[in-house]
Amino acid sequence: MAVDLPLRETAALLIFFLSLAGLLLLQPPQVKVSELKEMGKLYKVCGALLPTKPLGKGCIYRLMDDSGEVKAVSFFGTCRAGYTCVYGRLDEYRGEKELVVLAID
Repeated sequence: MAVDLPLRETAALLIFFLSLAGLLLLQPPQVKVSELKEMGKLYKVCGALLPTKPLGKGCIYRLMDDSGEVKAVSFFGTCRAGYTCVYGRLDEYRGEKELVVLAID
């Protein structure tokens, strides 16, 4: 059975899968939170992941390491706390840095 997705959802899925493929092929550099500078770049950051707000699908987190903290947003899975490594793309939302999570180790 074929499912027709609206163009916006199809584009979002395409961007997600292309980012994930790039993530797996390019292996982004592991950095500290304080080293997150270049918007649109893929990063790997390890630290304490603390949920702050559940979303319909996903969660908003605070990702903290010994150098600082950053807002991290995941549009998949459920909210879980713990120490982990996050792969994501640095974006800006309403003037604030946020790491859009593509994968969690």
